[in-house]
Amino acid sequence: MLDELTPEQFNEWWAMYLIEPWGDDWKQTGAICETAYNMGLVTSRAFGGGRIEKSDLRKADDYIPRLRTKKERRATPGRMLGGREAECVLRAQFGG
Repeated sequence: MLDELTPEQFNEWWAMYLIEPWGDDWKQTGAICETAYNMGLVTSRAFGGGRIEKSDLRKADDYIPRLRTKKERRATPGRMLGGREAECVLRAQFGG
């Protein structure tokens, strides 16, 4: 295939891949979500008169699931409840 692909074709394919990646469903989904969110934000701020900070915008990676690091797991407040424990807490809060 590389013998048949010209440098111009490669550059064109690469540019297209950067705009609309193929082959990785999570990247595609993340790009769609990023675009939808950021366009909604821009539109709402345009009509509402607010400013958009760079930190307000989302990136495709924000929508791609990943495993949490040990540091992130340690920073999570509280702890997971066991099945019976969770049932007791729910009964206490909502009756039953």
